[in-house]
Amino acid sequence: MQMVCAVIIPSEGSLRLDVIDLPTGFFPEGITNGEGWTAFVGSWMSRNIWKGDLETGHGEVFELAAPGPAVGLDHDRQSGYLFVAGGQLGAPPFFIPLA
Repeated sequence: MQMVCAVIIPSEGSLRLDVIDLPTGFFPEGITNGEGWTAFVGSWMSRNIWKGDLETGHGEVFELAAPGPAVGLDHDRQSGYLFVAGGQLGAPPFFIPLA
């Protein structure tokens, strides 16, 4: 089964992606934007986070050691941290220094 994350971006005469394919087995839950066109998407099946470019659709998965989902994300531009909520399974929230 392949999950697809749709992103709506205003067309201003330029070519933009309407759909970005996420990796097989990735169940998106929670999305936040980073610097520029960078986006972070959490997975409710694992604590994996996809970091990708919304212009190109290219990205990579960060496999985090802690068990449980990554259901809520927020990027703090001032500190450079990505905050991740653990969900209903009792997994504690944590942060990842990006800078």
